[in-house]
Formats: sequence, C-alpha cells, structure tokens
Amino acid sequence: MLIYPHKTTTMQSLSTAVSRGYVWHISGVVRADRFLNLEAKFANLYSTEISPALRYERKKVGIAGARFFAHPAHRSPHLFWWLLLTEGVHPARECEQGLARVTDPKNRLLYASEFELVQTPHEGSAPRWTWRLQPQKVEAWHDEIRLAVRHRKDERAVQRVIMRYYRLPGFRGVREQIAGLRRFTVGEWIRAKRARECPYLPKRMPPYVRFGGAPGVQAEIIVNRLLEGLPPFTDEMKFQTATKAQAPYIEAESEWGEVDA
Repeated sequence: MLIYPHKTTTMQSLSTAVSRGYVWHISGVVRADRFLNLEAKFANLYSTEISPALRYERKKVGIAGARFFAHPAHRSPHLFWWLLLTEGVHPARECEQGLARVTDPKNRLLYASEFELVQTPHEGSAPRWTWRLQPQKVEAWHDEIRLAVRHRKDERAVQRVIMRYYRLPGFRGVREQIAGLRRFTVGEWIRAKRARECPYLPKRMPPYVRFGGAPGVQAEIIVNRLLEGLPPFTDEMKFQTATKAQAPYIEAESEWGEVDA
C-alpha cells in the first residue's frame, strides 16, 4: 500500500472515502515492526487491496468495500491505521470488535488524539464532512493563549502561540475554530493589556486546504526507515509532493499525531 508523506493528504483521503460511502470505521496504533503483517492480514481477509472496479462489482451483489489507510506517528516507531467499510456484508463485521458508524457522536473517526471528522451544514447544499479539533484540544489552546498573553517577561510569547495555531490544517471546520481562537486571543489581550488590538494577529485567515492527488510512498520503505531509527520520510519525499496550499502545514506537522499509548 501507499502512505502519503503529508498528514493533510491522509486526512483528505479519509474524509473523501467517508463522503463516498465508507461510513463504518475502526482504527488503532501499531508498532512499525508489526505493520506489514497487519497490512497483509487486512488485504487477505478483507480485500483492502482490490481494484475500484472489483469493489464496484462486489458492491452490486451486496458485499461491502474495504479501504485501509495509515500514517506514521510523530517521533515514534508506530503507525496510526484506519479500516473503513461501506454498507453490506463483510467478514470484518464478524472479526473486528468496535466497528462504528462515522455518524455516531460517541465514536467519531479521529486523527490521532487531536482531530475528529464531523458532518456540518453547508449553505445551499447537503451537509458536508470536514475535520475539526476535538473539544479538549480547543480548551488546551485557550489555556496556552491565556498563559502567553499574561507572560510578562516575553510579550512575544503570544505571537508564537498565534503562529502555531495558524499552522493548523485549513479544513473548513478547523478554520472556523481558528477564527474562534482569534476572537479568544483578542478578548484575552484586551483583558490583560487594556489595549483594543493585538498587534501580533495576522490580518487574514490561513488558507483552505486544497484537494488534489498526491503520490504516496510504499509502506515497506516507511517501515524500514522507522526500524532503522530514521524519520519516515525524507525531505525530498515531502517537498516533491507539496503544493503552495500544503506548504504552510509541512512545518506544522510536528504539532500533530502524538501517540497516546
């Protein structure tokens, strides 16, 4: 299988799959030395590697399609993984405990411990899927902003926090939360500094993530690099696939995806 160098591309691929009917999910974290076995298991048992044409033929007779996604965790020899299914008969329904619908608010599809996939209203069209920060992460940002604004010895501490949340991936749901963080920053600045404007806030919002194809890297290469103690991707792998829309998020990827376990 192919693994994308950028987390934004992986998140895009997950949301696109959900929007196309892959509405059942289960996910986890696996050590790099076990990942290829997991990949082979899912390919053999759940047909995750078959062609789109064959998935379509199976769908016509009531057999669910299955997709497998993965991305390496930050600074850890582990990979996050996601197994997604469409409606229909499938052996994973019997074998995998914990399968849940993406519409279940108690079992949302998550990216690491930071982002969740949600369906939100959209003016003039049907509801759309988008990523947003989980509520506890928004509260954590509030705490950081509050602490930075009150940092008497280094007033530019707030500038550093602003630049960090401005590097969050520009999905629609996340951008709405960034706008909320901007308002929270201004409120805290007025309360602490008795000034009407925070001079460190950029005039514009960060750009939207643009959807587009991006080449992936064979999973074996990623696993071997992790087992050798190397970063999963070389700079060449990352930057050769980066568009101008993706570029602001490359540096920020170190903010994402810490392993909880």
